[in-house]
Amino acid sequence: MRVGITGASGMLGTALAKHFSKSYKVFATSRSKGWEGRGIEWDCFNLTNIDLLNKWLNKIKPDLLIHCAAIVNVDACEENIRLATALHFETTKTMSDYVDLNNSRLIYISTDSVFDGKKQGAYNELDFVSPLNVYANTKLMGERYVQSINNGLVLRTNIIGWTKESKISFAEWVLKSLVEKTQLSLFHDVYFSPLHVDDLSPIIEPDYFEKGVAKNFKNYWVAQLEYSDLVLSISKTISNELKSYVKKTNWHTKKNIKYDFIKLGCNFYNNDLVDIKVLRQKNKYLVVGSIEPRKNVVTVLNAFELLWHENYDLTLTVAFNNSWHEESLMARLKKHPLLNKKLFLIFNSSDRELAIEYHASSTLISASVYEGYGLGLAEALNFGCNVIASKIPVYQELYKDNVTFFENNPADLKDTIINQLTSKKVLKEFKPTTWMSASDQLIRKVIGH
Repeated sequence: MRVGITGASGMLGTALAKHFSKSYKVFATSRSKGWEGRGIEWDCFNLTNIDLLNKWLNKIKPDLLIHCAAIVNVDACEENIRLATALHFETTKTMSDYVDLNNSRLIYISTDSVFDGKKQGAYNELDFVSPLNVYANTKLMGERYVQSINNGLVLRTNIIGWTKESKISFAEWVLKSLVEKTQLSLFHDVYFSPLHVDDLSPIIEPDYFEKGVAKNFKNYWVAQLEYSDLVLSISKTISNELKSYVKKTNWHTKKNIKYDFIKLGCNFYNNDLVDIKVLRQKNKYLVVGSIEPRKNVVTVLNAFELLWHENYDLTLTVAFNNSWHEESLMARLKKHPLLNKKLFLIFNSSDRELAIEYHASSTLISASVYEGYGLGLAEALNFGCNVIASKIPVYQELYKDNVTFFENNPADLKDTIINQLTSKKVLKEFKPTTWMSASDQLIRKVIGH
């Protein structure tokens, strides 16, 4: 496959070029050359020169175009509306027309700035857009043209990472200021969910990510441990596991490296999600998350088939956002004789739809064989849902007083559910860690190290 990347010397463009060049021929363009590796061919020119852009497209004949180029300086866009329009809309229109004519594909990197921030809670792709400045307006113009073609995809994202350019990224600025003990003037009313550029790249190319994830993840940690003074995990269990693994494998680390952990926040800023009025059904059980071998959904299904065979009037809802390496289980779920009778599947639900499921369900079940934190358990407990969970170390560390545990096999899960139906045992009330508290922990442990 031939991949064209605009803005390829930027933070995201560099990450994409590195990832795609491992498997494909990459044609990179920017005002100046960026990372030069095997499999990358550079052409530097002014992208807003449409004649030069068309010549480049006809020369490289891309199967996939990824349009990263943008003026991210909001003030600069206000000062030069014409240039912002040319880069964000006119170049996008040209690439969209090429893709439509030549049956190739276009991924347009947009921004979360197309929203005005007035919504209480997280945005999704169906929410109303209301750009507040020239940057967001012109990016939205590009979006709409991409959406008018058959093979276009818009990614609204917010990224962090490290840059090799002269200007430093936001994350680098914050870290540099903390190290130098410089006072930071930031904000208290802005919430977003940034992706690291190295995580967004494999999302854009999932086949590459899946094949090389274990090797790449290992290489990442080998490199990080060479230079890190402190490694923070999201639970004590994971911190101890990492420390033991590093010692066992004799990985080289920086002298006097320290391992520690913080607790993640899990409170909900959107009160509308918490205050939904739904009748909780005693016989309704819920599974939430991806369908993959680690999540062990097959154990839950097997347990419920035993219960249904014994005429227990219980329902099971599986809410999932994606699946992999569970083809036979997915086929079994979709063709199940009790589908839409006692077994229900919900794919890619919104936050509000998931909140309704939590409110309506008696119990969340998690049969995972391995987790780093188990945010789904915290979410369910936040909504007043009971939880039955596999007896894995992380769950026992974080939720030992709040959930009912079972040995990870269908027979024991079945018995645990039957016992719960008549049990009057009252578990301790779950007290969630707030995101404010989690942030304070993070800052104190980084600065205090």
